[in-house]
Amino acid sequence: MVKKEQRSNRLYYGFKKDYLYYNELLQLVAKSTGLGRTIIKERNRLGKIKFALLSGKFARHRAHQDTDVDLLIIGDVVLPQLTTIVSQYESQMQREINYSVMTRQEFDFRKKRRDPFIFQILMGSRIMLLGDEEELVS
Repeated sequence: MVKKEQRSNRLYYGFKKDYLYYNELLQLVAKSTGLGRTIIKERNRLGKIKFALLSGKFARHRAHQDTDVDLLIIGDVVLPQLTTIVSQYESQMQREINYSVMTRQEFDFRKKRRDPFIFQILMGSRIMLLGDEEELVS
């Protein structure tokens, strides 16, 4: 389940990617630490969030393109509060976090129109922070 790697005088631990429950462990870690944890913890202050998700690339700390969305939030969101949270994590991670916010009506409209931006998110790997994934996709 866990692998260790020695670099210089330090040991680094990580999950083996071929472990049967690797994806589930990744989801648990993404929801219980960092930006995912803060979004879940502050959900009441952020407004009425129907869905919140992180991209799989963001959760795995992989390189992403400028057009990739790291965080998508759907609902009635208090933008200044969200901007403060995202800015805090941008400074910690020393990289830009691409995020998008839209209302449920806008999301449903764009999904019905088969908007390429929405389908890129729905077809990619993601970690649901809030909301039901099946309801999001259907």
